[in-house]
Amino acid sequence: MALVPVKVDLSTKTCVVTGASSGVGKEVARNLAAMGATVIVTSPGLDRADAARAEIVASTQSRRVLAMKLDYSNRLSLREFAETFAERHEHLHVLVHSAATWSPTREQTEDAIERTWMVNVLGPHILNRLLTDRLKASTPSRIIHLACNHAGDLDIEDTDFDQRRYDGWAAFRQSQQAVRMLSASLAPRMSIHGVQVHLCVPGSTVRTGLHRNARGLKRLRLALAARLFGVSPAAAADGPTWLAASPDVIPGGKLWLGRKESQRRFRDAAKMQLLWDSVERQANGLMSKPGIGQSGLFRLPT
Repeated sequence: MALVPVKVDLSTKTCVVTGASSGVGKEVARNLAAMGATVIVTSPGLDRADAARAEIVASTQSRRVLAMKLDYSNRLSLREFAETFAERHEHLHVLVHSAATWSPTREQTEDAIERTWMVNVLGPHILNRLLTDRLKASTPSRIIHLACNHAGDLDIEDTDFDQRRYDGWAAFRQSQQAVRMLSASLAPRMSIHGVQVHLCVPGSTVRTGLHRNARGLKRLRLALAARLFGVSPAAAADGPTWLAASPDVIPGGKLWLGRKESQRRFRDAAKMQLLWDSVERQANGLMSKPGIGQSGLFRLPT
């Protein structure tokens, strides 16, 4: 039975959708804009964000779509985005993390962090914390993490692949396992403030550009799977749109495959706490570096 599209009046809501210049993120942003929300579309390049904004405005006739630059791989960009957003918007009702990346070759950020880990895990974690005050001020509010169906290979002691031979797909898989575990850990911490945290796998295979960096047989296999079994970004956007806009109270901390609750893997409480503590240390170390604020001191909101 076909799902009934979510139709809710979101004219009083402000939403941020990261990685919204293409793929599922852009379709989620389009859906939210069509329901009247103020939607901030982000991308590492402002030109790409603005192009997506223009496309969404043309298709929805909404004049409440904005473009902002946000590069998860850059700590200064994270801080600048959060500060600029806070200056312009008193509330944040929905934060959707759809940005993701991977590379077949090992790449590092300017701060010498493996780039896949920074973009997919550490950057979203830091942004959640930087925007915590706005989320608390806007309850009931929601955080939605999008994740890929491929997850595993996490080594909490070696997230940067300093001790292991680098494998791009393994780096991506470990980032997706970490997203699952961190989302589950964040949910109870935010629920006491009236903020729901959801994790959504939009589809087992989605026809996006995420696999374009693959090479050789892996690229062929991924492309063939997407062609034969993949769903369109528009279809995949239904689940995260539902989580973002549904008027129903949806339990946080769960894993959703589209709109269907799925069994959550990686539930070992000790490992979840170990990962949480590790990522917190990474975030504090990164954001306390000189160049952030007057003193360079960074404190994660509680």
